[in-house]
Amino acid sequence: MNTKSQLLTGTILLNKYKVEEAIGEGGFGSVYKATDILLKRTLALKTLLRNKNTIHTREDEEVFEEFLDRFQREAEVSSFFTANPNIITVYGVEQDDRQNYYLLLEYLDGGSVDQLISENENKHLSVAQTCSIALDLCHALVDIHNHPADIVHRDIKPGNVLLRAKGSAVLADFGIAQVGHDSHRTVMREGGSRMMRHPGSPPYRSPEQTNGVDYLTPASDLYSLGLVIYEMLTGKMYAKYHPKYAPSRLNKDVPTWLDNIVVKLLQPKIEDRYQQAEELRAAFQAGLNGTSGSQVGSIPVSKGYTNGLNPKTSDAAERSRQVSDLAEEERQRQREAADKVRKEREAEDREREWGELEKKWLEEMADQDRLRKEQLIAEAKERAEREETERIRLAREIEEANQRQQNLVKQVTELTAQLSYSELKMDWNGVLEAGRKILALMPDHPPTLNRLQVAYKGNARALYNQGKFDQAIKNLNLALEMDLDDADVYYERGLNYYHKGEYDRALLDLNRAIELEPNPASYYYARAMAYHHKQNYHGSITDYTRAISREPANASFYYHRGLSYDWRGANFYNKDDQELAFADFDRAVQLDPNNPLYFYHRAMSFRKKGDIRRTIMDLDRTIQLDGSRADYYYQRGLSLTQNKAFDAAISDFNRAIELDKNQSNYYYWRGLTYKAKRDRKTAKRDLQIAVDMGHPKARADLAAL
Repeated sequence: MNTKSQLLTGTILLNKYKVEEAIGEGGFGSVYKATDILLKRTLALKTLLRNKNTIHTREDEEVFEEFLDRFQREAEVSSFFTANPNIITVYGVEQDDRQNYYLLLEYLDGGSVDQLISENENKHLSVAQTCSIALDLCHALVDIHNHPADIVHRDIKPGNVLLRAKGSAVLADFGIAQVGHDSHRTVMREGGSRMMRHPGSPPYRSPEQTNGVDYLTPASDLYSLGLVIYEMLTGKMYAKYHPKYAPSRLNKDVPTWLDNIVVKLLQPKIEDRYQQAEELRAAFQAGLNGTSGSQVGSIPVSKGYTNGLNPKTSDAAERSRQVSDLAEEERQRQREAADKVRKEREAEDREREWGELEKKWLEEMADQDRLRKEQLIAEAKERAEREETERIRLAREIEEANQRQQNLVKQVTELTAQLSYSELKMDWNGVLEAGRKILALMPDHPPTLNRLQVAYKGNARALYNQGKFDQAIKNLNLALEMDLDDADVYYERGLNYYHKGEYDRALLDLNRAIELEPNPASYYYARAMAYHHKQNYHGSITDYTRAISREPANASFYYHRGLSYDWRGANFYNKDDQELAFADFDRAVQLDPNNPLYFYHRAMSFRKKGDIRRTIMDLDRTIQLDGSRADYYYQRGLSLTQNKAFDAAISDFNRAIELDKNQSNYYYWRGLTYKAKRDRKTAKRDLQIAVDMGHPKARADLAAL
């Protein structure tokens, strides 16, 4: 598959991303520096293009799908760590109408560690710079390895360690990360045998990435980090040198304590290495503080090291060199003295010439002075006449300007009164009309600009409440033109995109709102709902938890987090998630005992736990609070059937059918209940209705009667 289909500079993607320049080739697509036209920020953009240059065979199609999975995985995993400055921020994945995909990332202009090594005059980094980068990567790995999703990066290498302008390190490219039990291993052939291996860059893989283990541990990432540290210190890839060679064999500036860290990181056996990034960070800090050996920057004296002196140099040779230096200094002093005499003579000649010129000039000036005075008198008279004419003109212009200003102030005052009256009535269209008229008269009128922004926001809220989301978004775009850093505007525009079903655009706006203002619970709540609809239940649960930490008494937050636990548990068959969902529904009921939805979902959780009695109790309370929904009676009927309360169950099925006659399930279960009561005639009637409505099981049950 050819991934080098280039985009031209200036290309506009998705009507909002402008390609500035190509900055490299990623593992599965070109990388560009681009500008987000809407948000006015620079970003990096990776492409995955579906066209005649990239797709030739069915194998290419499979590779394309694998790359797309990596795009999505990188965006998902990076979204867990938006608060860590040493982990790259991924803004999301977008798709155009030709099934081309674009991964949007934070733009870093400091290059990568492999570029830093190759451009260094020593072809390796200093001990201090290596330790700084290593500590930044430890900070990143502490968060990654401690995340509940059990993440292992699997591709730590110099090219994936990027640098900010001030030199801090950022870990990038989570496209092949291991997430929980989803290891994504591939087939590797050796001789006649087949085995599974983990993906990764061959020179930087840990031994266990190729030896067939099912799941990697954080120690695998730490081994790869050890290879990167070795290369930073020596400029050499560890795989090309004997494993017993410590870094100090190639770089004598490396202290003993740092040698020991690298050797421990590169142990083939997992149990002999550091197990967690916290341990490695502590070892670095101990070495830098001088509690585990030589200080960073000290140069250990090794065999044959002589502090730059040549032991073969004799005292006679040294004296000869000193005499030669003194002779050269004397010659230099003589040259400087001769040069000084020459410059003094030249200065005397210039002074004599200048005296003659000055005398001639004074004679000429005496003749010109008279003519000049006459000219100055004439010019002064003419200037006085011009100044009087200009004074009269300026006085007239000032009078006209004052009149215009008075008229302008009068108009603006009248329009401001109209604007204020419209504000009192919350007539946002009236506010906008008056505000635009004021700006036509006074384009830079800050009070009006501020009130217009408020009006655009107020109008957008009114349109949102009416379900007119596109019009609301237009108003919010205009509000953003006046203040690009208004977190509330991004939040409200994100809500409108969410209700339009454009969840990716909603996430972009909600991410920006949280960047600008990380405290409001409502921002995390809205982003959590968007993640839920994207089936990113890890992300939604994390954000609902953040919302709860800010407003612990909000029942809706617990209820919606319970829904995400419920869906995640259903998709991953995780019983723990079902228990967490039940706990959240139970908490929501405690905080708001008058919401039927909270009782209904707690009832469904009781059913999953096998507690039919409490299921029926919660459904009773649900129907008390809202007796207008057919599915509430239907679910209670099912539970009553399990308790063999057939008459009560039939009554509930009857009520469900009264409220909604178009559900084949209602007739089907009422038929089965009549069958359980041995009323075959009525059972046949209901099952026949279910068959006619297309119920998938009804025909077999009808035949069995």
